[in-house]
Amino acid sequence: MKKTQDNVVASFVTVYSVTDMTTKGREKVCGWLRAMADELARSRAMLLWSKANLNTGKKMSRESRRKMSEAKRGVSLPARSAEHRRKLSEANRTRKWTDDARQKLSEAHKGKTLSEEHRAKMSESAKRRHSKKED
Repeated sequence: MKKTQDNVVASFVTVYSVTDMTTKGREKVCGWLRAMADELARSRAMLLWSKANLNTGKKMSRESRRKMSEAKRGVSLPARSAEHRRKLSEANRTRKWTDDARQKLSEAHKGKTLSEEHRAKMSESAKRRHSKKED
């Protein structure tokens, strides 16, 4: 096995050619490199997470909340295109509700009073739906 030595930034580094290594040696080096890559990925993720959550748990002053509120006034979301609306409609149409979700929706809507106009619209819609099924 060939062995070369280089001084790199005041550190002593021994460099081995991977082709000259035994299988066991290559596995050790690859494992070490994977561990370093994993550690680097974890440290980057923690850095991003810590920057994203700097204000978590901190209470904002009334003045700060007022300023943020004023900055957002008049700002509206961009209009959705016809294609986007069609895709959203399709996604909602094919969604499967769980029994638990259905129960929660049922409980949330119980006791809700609807106007006569709204009930008439619901009735018309149901009649159209049923007439399409019979055709």
